[in-house]
Amino acid sequence: NVTSNLTITAKYSINSYTITFDSDGGSPVSSIIQDYGTAITPPIAPVKEGYVFAGWDISIPTTMPANDMSLKALWTAGQYTITFNSNGGSPIQSITQDYGTQVTAPTNPTKKGYTFTGWTPSIPNAMPAGNITVTAQWQINNYTLAYTAGENGTLTGEASQSVDYMSSGTAVTAVPSIGYHFVKWSDESTSNPRIDASVTADLSVEAVFKINTYTVTFKDWDGAVYATQTVDYGTDAT
Repeated sequence: NVTSNLTITAKYSINSYTITFDSDGGSPVSSIIQDYGTAITPPIAPVKEGYVFAGWDISIPTTMPANDMSLKALWTAGQYTITFNSNGGSPIQSITQDYGTQVTAPTNPTKKGYTFTGWTPSIPNAMPAGNITVTAQWQINNYTLAYTAGENGTLTGEASQSVDYMSSGTAVTAVPSIGYHFVKWSDESTSNPRIDASVTADLSVEAVFKINTYTVTFKDWDGAVYATQTVDYGTDAT
């Protein structure tokens, strides 16, 4: 029923669009729903154990486009380090690898006088999602000290001793039989009683005794020396 000139003006309502984020196993990221053309504030980056966020497969636009979008997170494996504290033993090189890759345990360290018993905590089979330090565990070695007297004497003290590395054994004395005297131990030690103040290995020593010698002097009636002889204990002079 138009009866005169008429101007009709179109009316529009702005469209809203959605940007959806797929974090690909990372922490969830909420979708952005905004009007077309409005400024977009990028969300906080997701996190994922063992990985470093490398961005989105499609760049987030600065303003809302005229269509819905779906973005997927990109990740790179994080690199982490296992550090070895030898606790006084031989040094062990640290291991730096990508998260989740197989870890090959190093050759065991060595430490004089001790036996390696393992690492605390244990070395993981795969690289964990963080740096760790493992410490060597040691057990002190124990050695046997054995003393014998041979045929011409006896011992006082503990003839067989169990002694930790670098510890002291108890004193052992070589007692000669009548007519003999102590000379040395078979390892050339002349200390009697003997005590080992720094044991580093099993040790077996025997006391060495030597027969006593005596001088027989023959004198004339007036005290003049007629002759002398050196005679072993228990043997006859001539």
